[in-house]
Amino acid sequence: MAMDVKKAYASVGMPPATYLLKYAVPLVITGVAVSLIFTFLVPDLATGVFGALIWAIPLFFLILAVIYPYLVAEGRKQQIDRNIHFFITHMGVLATSNIPRSEIMRILGEKKEYGALAEETRKIYALVDAWNMSLAEACRFISKRCPSDIFSDFLDRFAYAMESGEELGKFLKNEQIVVMDDYSNLYEGHLYEVESMKEMFNSLMMSVVFIVIFAILMPVITGIDAIVLMGGALFLVLFIEVAFVYFTKAKAPTDPMWHQAKVETALNLRIKRTLPVSLAACLVVLILGLNFTPFPVAVILAMGLTPLLYTGFGVAQEEEKLKRRDDNFGAFIRSLGASTSARGGNVKEVLRTLRYHDFGPLTQNIQDLYQRLNLRVDDEQAWEYFAADTGSMLIEKFTRMFVEGVKAGGKPDEIGRIISDNFVRILGLRKSRYQTASSFRGVLYGLMAGMSFALFVGVAIVGLLEKIFTNLNLDSGTPFASFFNFSTDLNLIAFLVIAMLLVHSVVSSLMIRIADGGNYFRSYVDLVGLFWVAAIVSWGAQKMLTGLLSFG
Repeated sequence: MAMDVKKAYASVGMPPATYLLKYAVPLVITGVAVSLIFTFLVPDLATGVFGALIWAIPLFFLILAVIYPYLVAEGRKQQIDRNIHFFITHMGVLATSNIPRSEIMRILGEKKEYGALAEETRKIYALVDAWNMSLAEACRFISKRCPSDIFSDFLDRFAYAMESGEELGKFLKNEQIVVMDDYSNLYEGHLYEVESMKEMFNSLMMSVVFIVIFAILMPVITGIDAIVLMGGALFLVLFIEVAFVYFTKAKAPTDPMWHQAKVETALNLRIKRTLPVSLAACLVVLILGLNFTPFPVAVILAMGLTPLLYTGFGVAQEEEKLKRRDDNFGAFIRSLGASTSARGGNVKEVLRTLRYHDFGPLTQNIQDLYQRLNLRVDDEQAWEYFAADTGSMLIEKFTRMFVEGVKAGGKPDEIGRIISDNFVRILGLRKSRYQTASSFRGVLYGLMAGMSFALFVGVAIVGLLEKIFTNLNLDSGTPFASFFNFSTDLNLIAFLVIAMLLVHSVVSSLMIRIADGGNYFRSYVDLVGLFWVAAIVSWGAQKMLTGLLSFG
């Protein structure tokens, strides 16, 4: 569905007429001026194809001026949609404290982590506070200008609920379900697009393999320089791979697993400790492999990359602990809320008991939290350290909501229930994402094996043809003399193929991490695994083909 013009121009903060006068017209005039300058200063270039390109500059600027508001609006829409579930949960938590509705809008508008969503909320509060609009009128006003359909529909329902006198807590309880359903549909849509990207990438790379094999064999048939063809093929592969990384990142759900805490976390310490060791070991193994082993270059390079597993597996272990903490957090926060409500709001006393319960890897974090709270230095900072130690973005956000809601006088049992229900719902979506990433991983490993086999069979065929025809001495007038008397640098071609497979391994490992939302340092595991597949398959393909032809 095309975005409404009013919403697009509202995103840049000005009406269409003002935007045209201040930005669009000057931009087009600048484009015309640039074209005239090129025409008069370099008249030789202003002919033919180059002349058309020069006079296309104003057209390009015009198109840019027209679509810019839509690009801004689309960016704001995506930012709102990926934070809407946190926003509604936070709103429901604050509503349990019975503070005024406009005050809830003010508090949410100050949350910079919500980005464009916070900006839209600040606009609502400004209309109420500075322009004396009713909250319902302000919500409808912003709804007509908000680029996100999910938030726009919520504001319309919110305005109607206020005018009809519906209780805020009851309304938001129902909205948790409605908005989470909308978010789930959006999330699953992104996962479907990732699945589509997987199929497209697989099909396109198999087509590229045929192009590369063609580049390997063409010098045998035509005498064209093999290095030129292989260089072009390598550039084509690099361009396609980078493009797919970009589009996969654009299509994947924006739901990072790890939060970016300023506190020094266990993950950061592990990376700082293991990464220098891994890189130094890679260099040592590579030097030893090149100088003291008889293995092919691909196998030696795979051996040189293997020490990266030390860092990769370390990060993988931390990531698995994080997933288990996430799995246990819903039960913990629900128990904490219910028990705190029963004990009159004393969180510390509840934690004294809960720290002995088994919440998996989260148990140690709960014990540390109790110890910090017991010091009575800074309770909010104690909760921040708790969230940072877990490493989870979800735990960090929902913990902050719980603390803020209880501090504002909310009902701990209702807060715990709201947070737990939405937390579990998001975890369900995450598990679907992990399954998609696992399927993606399987396809990429299979693709790597197929690419390696096909490419090195091509290299082996060229090598065998060169070996067979090397002893033939034919006159230039002999038919097909140029076909039999070819020469090529086979080692360089093989090296370029290895470089191509290495690039593909790096890109594939990054795409897997983008698909599952994990830490990029874990991609070292897939990088090493993929390149070992390439090295073993390529070596086996050459040995097999040589053996078959020798037997024949």
